[in-house]
Amino acid sequence: MSNLLKNKSIRALLILLIVFFIAGIAFAIASPYIKKSKAEPLQEGDKYVGEPIDGVKADGLIDGNYYVKHGDYYYILQTDITKNYTENDDQGTNCRRIISMPETANSKIPTLYLGRGDKLVFYSTNYTKDYIDYERFTDEGTSVGIYNLEKNDYNDLYTINIKEKSKRYMYINESSSASILSKDFKPNSDKDFTYLTIGSIGKTKVSDDILSKAGIIQGLKAGKNYKMAIYNGTVENDYVFTADTHYYSGMEHYEEANVPLVDGYTQEIEIPDYFLDGYYCINMSGFVRIVRESDYTDDTDFNVRLLEINKVTTSVTDDTKVDSETNETKLYSSIPKLNKYTAYTEGSFGYQDTSNDTESGAAGNVVSSSDNSGEIETTDENVTSNSRRKDDTSSGASDAASVSDNDAENTEETDTEDTEDTSADDVNTEDASADDTSSNDTESKPSERH
Repeated sequence: MSNLLKNKSIRALLILLIVFFIAGIAFAIASPYIKKSKAEPLQEGDKYVGEPIDGVKADGLIDGNYYVKHGDYYYILQTDITKNYTENDDQGTNCRRIISMPETANSKIPTLYLGRGDKLVFYSTNYTKDYIDYERFTDEGTSVGIYNLEKNDYNDLYTINIKEKSKRYMYINESSSASILSKDFKPNSDKDFTYLTIGSIGKTKVSDDILSKAGIIQGLKAGKNYKMAIYNGTVENDYVFTADTHYYSGMEHYEEANVPLVDGYTQEIEIPDYFLDGYYCINMSGFVRIVRESDYTDDTDFNVRLLEINKVTTSVTDDTKVDSETNETKLYSSIPKLNKYTAYTEGSFGYQDTSNDTESGAAGNVVSSSDNSGEIETTDENVTSNSRRKDDTSSGASDAASVSDNDAENTEETDTEDTEDTSADDVNTEDASADDTSSNDTESKPSERH
């Protein structure tokens, strides 16, 4: 034995075995105290539903929430969202109903793959659901934290209206860099509102060419900084804001039933078989991406419209129709008591042939978030140190005096300096990012894969 121990190779092998033995014992002792991920283990060449968020088992469900169920794991719907409305509209929807969220939250929207057998479920210890409200949204992409811009009826000015503190969420995302506007400008003391005119972004004048129907500035790159000229009355104020907010605008609205109790824990919500790939808000509570197949790619279009935009007759005798300016669409349901939708185009989904009372399920038209393919000039200026009003004499924009007496009655009477009306397609872009913002140099586009 002593001769064997004198052999260097054998002695090294014994030492290695002892080390492995001690390490194994240490791991066995420590393993119960090591925090383990709740996420379902990834399979080679596949992804679990809801990545990159963690899934939980049934004993980890939170009361009153909706989940994507994949096997034995549950993935909570995205609830870190801001809505510019407070009530459900059981008549339908339109593109001025807007959901916004930080890009970090947008990357964590769970995906429900119908092709993989995933289920949408509801968990509660207090009540059950009779029917489910689905509001479908168009992916508008990334922009600055100012939205819902409204065009003046008499000129080419675009404004937001700070009516009162509780209504600012309708125009300014308070989690964005543009939230400083809520501090710098206050409602007019006499009329309880202040109109802010959004003059330009980069070197591009704000116009219909760079706005979606939802009043969202299009063609911006996520994480980039943009100079903006904002007027209170006739006074120009220069700001620098980051494209840090992802937007979705109302497209279609549905209500359906069939939500049985299933596994002893949850109600299973049967997704209607006519649903298209898209983004849906469930009962104004959680946001989810629904995919009919078992996967999707960067080329998948989540903005394909199923229902017709609501149309109105121009006269009693003339059957000519015109599109709604806000893409208004009535609520559809296969339950007659809930349905408010009527299809006018023969062959479209929901169209009723009065001669034989048949229904067709053909899809409608494709809706594009924006036709603007140009880029808007970015800036390298620091967001916080350079976002200040011209009449601010303090050390920072956040300390600027509030505007309590606004000389301009409204934006119809404002006299702004003439600027060159340059379309977004003609604007040169600088791709340098600010030091305190993301260096992501890819153009934000709707429906990027997560």
